[in-house]
Amino acid sequence: MNNNQLYLNSSNELMLSRNIQLQISQKEFELQLLNINDRYSSYKPYPYQNIIKKQSLELEISNLKNNRDIHLGFAIESALLLAEQDLISNNVYSMASIAISSINSFLQSQKIDFKLSYSAQVRLSQISFLMQSKNNIASLNTEIARLKNICNLPIT
Repeated sequence: MNNNQLYLNSSNELMLSRNIQLQISQKEFELQLLNINDRYSSYKPYPYQNIIKKQSLELEISNLKNNRDIHLGFAIESALLLAEQDLISNNVYSMASIAISSINSFLQSQKIDFKLSYSAQVRLSQISFLMQSKNNIASLNTEIARLKNICNLPIT
């Protein structure tokens, strides 16, 4: 895959993650409203109806978070593949640093506790090793370190 395609893949997957995060926020708001209604409403003709609604919303939120994390994982995998290609081809300008920066910003702004897959952790370690011998892409090095920090991985 060429660099442009990898960048587009990462961006598209991140956009899907953002859209799903909006849905999660909407469902969490609905759940809060339901809790407020439960707490302060004196009229409760069907008390189990709200319990079922709450459970349904909680299940939807859980499924949406799972889907968001899957797309986020794909975005990171594409960005890391792009980083490898940038390092191998000695690019002075790194598209991967932009892709990873966008992912980092999303993770931090939404306060998502994201766990990298094992394969992404291995690829991240390989990239860190490759970067030790190449000093020409400081922005990529910074964004890789930031991603490791956000995902609670040791920075080497």
